Amino acid sequence: MIRLSGKPPHRWCVLIVGVLLLAVAGGGCASDYESSGTNEANAALENVAREATLRVRSIGCTAAGLGTGSAFVIDGNTLVTNRHVAEGTREIQLSTWDGRDFKVSVGSISHINDLAVLRIQETVKETFTRGPSAEEGQTVHAVGYPLGDAWTLTSGEIYDIVDGDEYGETGKVIRMTAGVQPGNSGGPLLDDEGRVVGIVFAMDTRNGLALAISAERLDDLPQATTRVGTRESC
Repeated sequence: MIRLSGKPPHRWCVLIVGVLLLAVAGGGCASDYESSGTNEANAALENVAREATLRVRSIGCTAAGLGTGSAFVIDGNTLVTNRHVAEGTREIQLSTWDGRDFKVSVGSISHINDLAVLRIQETVKETFTRGPSAEEGQTVHAVGYPLGDAWTLTSGEIYDIVDGDEYGETGKVIRMTAGVQPGNSGGPLLDDEGRVVGIVFAMDTRNGLALAISAERLDDLPQATTRVGTRESC
């Protein structure tokens, strides 16, 4: 059985008993993007996903304390990402696929899942809604900024849905074949309608399956968090 316990010794790219957390040290600031290259039916989905998924740059207090992840908008001023992307940072920077920057604060950190809420002053027009519960065999689309580089959408299928205890998470964890890399941490997992069914957080290196927290946990996020802010000094 695999469990994540305690704080990892290196926050951004850590292999822990077969689980790779998908945040990454460093990262670029590309302004182009890559899509799944499927067909015109996905054009609308890709447009919303591109506008409502932002690159996260987290600045820590050590020489190695610069990492990137992904975040997605759930209303005009509120975004969700992973706890391991946002926790303990000195400064968080958000930017869009085409290089627009946002001022951000960490609104809250979850105590029961690898989730965090970010607040921005500006308003993002495009937002995501939560979809129905994910199902095995369902086609899904992982969105984010792998390696902190260009915005990317990759598609795959849900392999199965397992008890989150295996990965140190409360509730269900989705295992899927959609390709993800470090930097995808905190990005949304979408159904064919562009609705969020999960939040990408890791990869199981034993089998190559990507892992996502079930989006149902978003309903409990306000009750399971503590309001915090980024640290002004180290």
